[in-house]
Amino acid sequence: MKKYLIGITMLLVTLFLVACDQTEDTKIDNKYYKEAEVLMDMIYEDFWIRGANRFKGFHPEDETPNSEYRGTAALWGYGAMMTAVSSGLALNPNDKELNQRAEQIVAELEQYRYPSVKYRYYSAIVGSGGEAYYDDNAWVVLALYEMAQATDNASYMSLSREILDYVLSGESEDGGLYWKESVVSRNVASIGPAIIGSLLHYQNNPEPHLLETAIRLYEWTVKTLKDPSDNVYWDNAILQENGTEKIEFTKWTYNSGTMIWSGLLLYEITGEQKYLDEATLTVEGSYGRFLTKDRQRNIEYFPVSPWFNVYLARGYMEYERVTGKSQYMDSFVKFADLALERGKDSNGYIYPSWGIGTILPHYKYVGLLEQAAAVEILHLVAAYDLQKEVVNE
Repeated sequence: MKKYLIGITMLLVTLFLVACDQTEDTKIDNKYYKEAEVLMDMIYEDFWIRGANRFKGFHPEDETPNSEYRGTAALWGYGAMMTAVSSGLALNPNDKELNQRAEQIVAELEQYRYPSVKYRYYSAIVGSGGEAYYDDNAWVVLALYEMAQATDNASYMSLSREILDYVLSGESEDGGLYWKESVVSRNVASIGPAIIGSLLHYQNNPEPHLLETAIRLYEWTVKTLKDPSDNVYWDNAILQENGTEKIEFTKWTYNSGTMIWSGLLLYEITGEQKYLDEATLTVEGSYGRFLTKDRQRNIEYFPVSPWFNVYLARGYMEYERVTGKSQYMDSFVKFADLALERGKDSNGYIYPSWGIGTILPHYKYVGLLEQAAAVEILHLVAAYDLQKEVVNE
């Protein structure tokens, strides 16, 4: 069981420093990692706008004026590319090109910078012309933290910690964390990554208020937004004038994924069994709700929502690391295999459907968000696959 006490990043870094000759630029012999490399190279070829140094949201772009399938990527998509790069660095911190891409993507993040004196944070669109979302900024916190851990880059860590202050400033006095400054809903989309960011930074530098805040946010979310019937998380809550919470009952894969990861981090930090028990209930509940097993076609798959699925996969991967229970992440491996075998378009991009369902007309406009998510899931599957190889040797 010793392997479950070792962080996935440190395990894999150790693996490659031993297996390779510690040269400046190492390569990884794993099919999922290689597929991720190819896909990331395609993204940089087709989506990166040279000169402007930013990503466009779609390729090709719709020529229709004011189409939703054109224009510069929002911070959501840009942040997804940051986590795609950071997940690659977690696997292969010596990769020269990945390090260059990390430096560039962090530098050009400033194009989204909101001109604020009190906090450092980023607008939803380039040029600080849009609203700032707490969840968009929280994903950037996680990307920068992972980059810092992989590369031992203090500037990435410092920036991640600075943005975290803004994210946590969105905490509501009524419990939870707002989605953005202009709404009254407290959303798991912002709460989950805020808890994770707080706990990761607490592990790096144990500031007591980070743990206290994480526990407070976690407890409110479990009490208010976890469906007791299946232990899967609803989307958000709005406090009514009569003191009751109006719940938005939609269930997204990433909300349960971030709360699984949050519970596991709290369990490892505090040693309290209840956090592991709660994570287990949500692992089991989300698996039953979100995984479809099509016995007639002999396939199994998760919903058609690649970016949302990234964090469910991460939750399952962390759960396997802590408990050794692999069936949940194994299903993501099968889903990745399905996408690679049946889900590519003629150019090699992965359809949002990942090989299931109808190919819709708008799929011809390939989205940055979905492709970045595919890269990250392939990195996670590669990490999981490589870890299993190490354990089985």
